[in-house]
Amino acid sequence: MAVSIPGLSTLGVKFGYAAESSAGTQPTSYKWLERCNQIAGISLETETIDASALEDFVTRSIAGRQDTGGTWSVTFNLTDDVRGQLETMISDYNTAKQSNLQLWFEVWHPDMDKAFFVVAEPPKVLPMPEFGQNELQTIELTLTIVDYKGQLTAYEPVAQDAVAVTGVSLNKSSTSLSVGGSETLEATVAPANATNQGVTWTTTDTTVATVSNNGKVSAVGTGTATIVVTTKDGGKTDTCSVTVTGM
Repeated sequence: MAVSIPGLSTLGVKFGYAAESSAGTQPTSYKWLERCNQIAGISLETETIDASALEDFVTRSIAGRQDTGGTWSVTFNLTDDVRGQLETMISDYNTAKQSNLQLWFEVWHPDMDKAFFVVAEPPKVLPMPEFGQNELQTIELTLTIVDYKGQLTAYEPVAQDAVAVTGVSLNKSSTSLSVGGSETLEATVAPANATNQGVTWTTTDTTVATVSNNGKVSAVGTGTATIVVTTKDGGKTDTCSVTVTGM
């Protein structure tokens, strides 16, 4: 009998943005635009090209370009703090544009390995929201889609007053283990007061050494593997080479 597994909820989703440091390169650190109320989906409708010839009795079509619709709607609960964050985002866009750089927007989910990314242009000024009786005040932004990037490596957006991560270092650059042995590596995130201290661990060869989410390295088979630690904020990395010998 199949086990029923619930899908993802929208709890914990964050909406963030970042300016490119170089044209066309995905940023690795995103500012969190807080109190996001709703994020519209982006539908990719495929245009068709008529590839028929005179002898065809039925129209033959081939796939053409995919159309995003051109705009993207994102809604926020309106407060003075939210207004300030949105105005900062527009200012950051104007600054980036002067250097021919663009803004990337990220929809981040805490339970997904990847996030959705869109390169887009914000409005020049904030729109006036609609006011009604006995309802939550919201403000809706219409972003102009420049390029839909789809799902890429996720970077959790951080609060605009957060202290950004500048690097990470391991307590060892290399180590040796025997098959069946283990050792726990220690990662230090810089600066010490960085808001997001989270890291992830990976190995280049699981047949030689595996690594758990607390940095524990387990020797599986003889050979050499590299353990990589990556910060969740900014994607900073450091490595440790692990040599595994027989028992």
